[in-house]
Amino acid sequence: HRARATATRYRHRQHLPHTRPLPSSTMASPPTRVAPKSASGADGQTRSMIAMMLFEQAKAAYAAVPEGDDAAMSACHRKWAVQCRELAITQGGVYIKAAQFVASLQGGAGDALPSEYVDEFKPMTDKVPPRALEEVSVAVEDELGEGLDQLFESVEEWPVAAASLAQVHRATVVSEDGETKTVALKLQYPGLPEQISADLSVMKQMSAYVKPAGKDIGWLLDDIERFVSSELDFNTEASNAMAAKSALSYMSKGSSPSPSPSPSSSSSSPSSD
Repeated sequence: HRARATATRYRHRQHLPHTRPLPSSTMASPPTRVAPKSASGADGQTRSMIAMMLFEQAKAAYAAVPEGDDAAMSACHRKWAVQCRELAITQGGVYIKAAQFVASLQGGAGDALPSEYVDEFKPMTDKVPPRALEEVSVAVEDELGEGLDQLFESVEEWPVAAASLAQVHRATVVSEDGETKTVALKLQYPGLPEQISADLSVMKQMSAYVKPAGKDIGWLLDDIERFVSSELDFNTEASNAMAAKSALSYMSKGSSPSPSPSPSSSSSSPSSD
């Protein structure tokens, strides 16, 4: 049942407005930075230790800032905001999601989240380092028993966009009528279900430590926990895409994305139900 439930999230695709493969000039360029393999690590204990070690170092640095020295405090914020951003990239998943939540708080959130962190995390909203295709495609084969080369006519090596929980590649499929169509292939990162519980647990520990000092981020973690689970279910996203297509159906020009059926016409396919 788990295989059937998760298969759709890896095979969820959306049609782009055009129906022919894009010319090579529009292919996604190689990224300047790729996410480390540690971002896919499912060892909760190791991930927790890495985060707590950085947290303890930051606590010591903040404790050493002279009381009332605003300039020194701001410099400390900037230094550790950079360190936290790098931690998010190293750990991936929920850590990047947390950074994105903070970045969405324009100007900070009072004394709880200094503006230096908001500014440092802003690039995380649209410039997340992607993962190698071979790394994310392994999850497809594990879940579906078929590789991308069997499911698609072609898949571009580098994604057009990468986020906290998934990345999107241009791909092509051949429909039942023989037409080659360009689709957006959204691949969820491997190991996320195993990571989320341990990652949120250690974040809540950190939150408990800083709350007495007036830095309450518990509400932020509650929001992340509430939304991440639903974001992992690509069936929900497919439903939202269909709702958006219906809402935009009155427009006479252009077209809106919609989920594509599985390129496999086999009735035994998990996503063909």
